[in-house]
Amino acid sequence: YRSFVREQAGIRVQHRALPDQWATTFQIEHEKSHESISTEFHQPGGPLTFIPLKDQNQSTVVWCDHKTNIDDIMSGSIDDMEEALSILCDDHLGSMRIKGERFSWPVGAYTVDQLNAGRIVLVGEAAHALPPLGAQGFNATLEDIFVLKNHLHNVVHHWFYIGEPSSLFYYTKKRQLDITTRLNIIWGINRVLLKGDKAIDWMHKGVRLMEYITPARKKIMEKGAHLNRKKAKA
Repeated sequence: YRSFVREQAGIRVQHRALPDQWATTFQIEHEKSHESISTEFHQPGGPLTFIPLKDQNQSTVVWCDHKTNIDDIMSGSIDDMEEALSILCDDHLGSMRIKGERFSWPVGAYTVDQLNAGRIVLVGEAAHALPPLGAQGFNATLEDIFVLKNHLHNVVHHWFYIGEPSSLFYYTKKRQLDITTRLNIIWGINRVLLKGDKAIDWMHKGVRLMEYITPARKKIMEKGAHLNRKKAKA
């Protein structure tokens, strides 16, 4: 994603790419209510995610797979795509109908060398992009906003100069490690998914093991959904 402000500030971007993995996204109408819950299916080729929209019977789909499979899906008919989608999710939301345009792109990721330059601060996709797995890109953006909001509140409260570069560096220091950690974890999981069914089984066993380790489970939940801060449905 291009950012005019980032480019003008001279902040460098570090890219990662998975040349064999692509994603397609589109909106669907479905028979059953999504109940404001985001659902993700792990499959060989990548995650298949249903993201709830305001209408209880509409969702956005993000479907990751090997490039050849995405090419076949995009070149086929809408009916064939709807049938394949229903099979992969085991009719999770009942009958489904694709509405509107479909888009596809190569799956990749990037981070920046620094999150601030002078009085400029980067948040969201100007600062990072993660593979579409576990809504971690969205969660990272929320955390950017949360940390920056709290920091600016403290700066104003203590009568410091809000645009002081040394002050804004705190935001970079606070967020850089979290963003890098999220990227490395999601990148690793995504590569596991690409290795096929056996790798997925082992990943699921690892997740189930965490259910018996309370501190680890709590840490994972806090990282992914910030449940320690507020209760909210996806």
